[in-house]
Amino acid sequence: MRPAEAREQLRRLLAEKREPFPLDRAALLLAVDEYPNLAPESYEARLDAYAERVGLLTAGEGDPRRRLGALRRVIFEDEGFHGNRDAYYDVRNSYLNEVLDRKLGIPISLAAVVLAVGSRLRWPMAGVNFPAHFLVRYAAPAELLAVDPFHGGLILGVEELAERWRFATAAPAPVAAEMLRPAEPRMILLRMLNNIRLVHTEAGHDRLAELAVEKMRLVHSA
Repeated sequence: MRPAEAREQLRRLLAEKREPFPLDRAALLLAVDEYPNLAPESYEARLDAYAERVGLLTAGEGDPRRRLGALRRVIFEDEGFHGNRDAYYDVRNSYLNEVLDRKLGIPISLAAVVLAVGSRLRWPMAGVNFPAHFLVRYAAPAELLAVDPFHGGLILGVEELAERWRFATAAPAPVAAEMLRPAEPRMILLRMLNNIRLVHTEAGHDRLAELAVEKMRLVHSA
């Protein structure tokens, strides 16, 4: 796919304002400038397959903890996705195609994988700009839960979240709904692009940093 074609597809995708927003498709289109041979459909098919496997394990299952446990088993245990602690600032951690190929990422890019699977299963999930660490929330009727993609899909309840909040902010934890306020998918894209911009700027890759800024403007304006 040519970069110009990818940008036009992204522009149309953002203009549709669909819900649920296809975050994975948008993130893959953002990577085409740097990966001109990227075929988004092949990565989407991989995510489809992950969702199908989780769906088979959770058929007829309504309990959110068991659902999330099945997702954790497929994505983090069987497939081996994990946080890249050794090279956290490797720019590849911020490109969804690289994350899917290498099964390594940072909290927000691994969250994009979890959200892509949850979206295909029509689960009530959303990204969360939690202090110091991006999470994914699952809005169960009786309880708000969270998944920590960087730490193997760890499932967090309210008590664990409150402890993390106090540690990160040195302030009392608010109610769960405030701690797990959903992040808009467009803001997730912008944050991923900003991570890319920062890494390229630090490495002196000025043109690549400029490309990230151009795509941030596109996401803002579309």
